[in-house]
This record gives sequence, structure tokens and C-alpha cells, in this order.
Amino acid sequence: ENTELIRRAVRARYEFLPLWYTLFAANSIGLVREKMGKPGPPMRPLWWHFSDDTSAIIEDEWMVGDSLLIAPVLTEKAVSRSVYLPPGTENWYDLYGPHPGQPVSGNLSVAVSMSRMVRSPSCHQSGHSIMNLATSSTHVFFVCHIITVAPACLCQRRGPFDEEKAAP
Repeated sequence: ENTELIRRAVRARYEFLPLWYTLFAANSIGLVREKMGKPGPPMRPLWWHFSDDTSAIIEDEWMVGDSLLIAPVLTEKAVSRSVYLPPGTENWYDLYGPHPGQPVSGNLSVAVSMSRMVRSPSCHQSGHSIMNLATSSTHVFFVCHIITVAPACLCQRRGPFDEEKAAP
């Protein structure tokens, strides 16, 4: 069982390598300019992005870039943990949760059980973001990339054909 847990952790590490490479490359050549006019670090505390939110002053959650919120379990013998999702974006998407495509609105805390955290990390992608991830593969030279797109909101589209159907 422990071998399988370690295998999952290594796969998760490899899935996020393209994101890390992109963030470090953008930071090193100065493509990322933050509020203060200087490049921002790849890992940032929540208050870096959500400075108007006093609830975002949390020591054990952080952002990777501006799209990924990480909330590890740091308390010994914890049964669950509360993950705070700031209101700066309309939706958050739990990448490894039981319903990965289901949006959760911001400005609330979500309880995550320890049994789930052992199987997969608590990673939430912010709405309005796009991430480049890699699939985990047993072959070193064959890697497929996955682009994950998280819409800011789930809106119903109304077009000219919808209006025609609605007309009497």
C-alpha cells in the first residue's frame, strides 16, 4: 500500500513539471510583473494575490503561480483539514476531488478528509485560468500534455437560435 502511495506522489510531481518550468522560465526572463513592478516568485502566499481579503492570511496554503492553490496537511494525526478558497475568482475547481469538473464558489472554507488527502493532494485551480500539465507515463521519452481550462463562471449561452425557439 505504501508503494502505491509513493507512486501516486511521484506521478503528481511529474504532472506539474510543465507548470513549474513555465513559471520559473517566465520569472527568470522577467515576463511576470506583479503589483510592485518586479517578478513574482512561483510560490506565493495567498495574501500576495488576495491582498484585500483579511481571511487570506493563512500560513499553510499558498498559490503556485496565479492559478493553483495548494493546501497540504501539516498537522500530525489530522482527520481532515479546512481549505480556504478566496473570493478573488468566481469559481475554484478541485483537481483531484471526487467531482473534478464541478465548480465551487470562492469566499468559503471546504473540509477535505484525510483519507482523500492520502490518495491525492488538495489542489484547486482558480476559475479564469489555463494550466499546462503532463500525463504520467511509464516511458521517459513519451509525455502527453494536458491543457486544463477552468472557466470563470458557468454561464448559459443564448444565441439567435435560442431566441427563435422562445418566440411564440
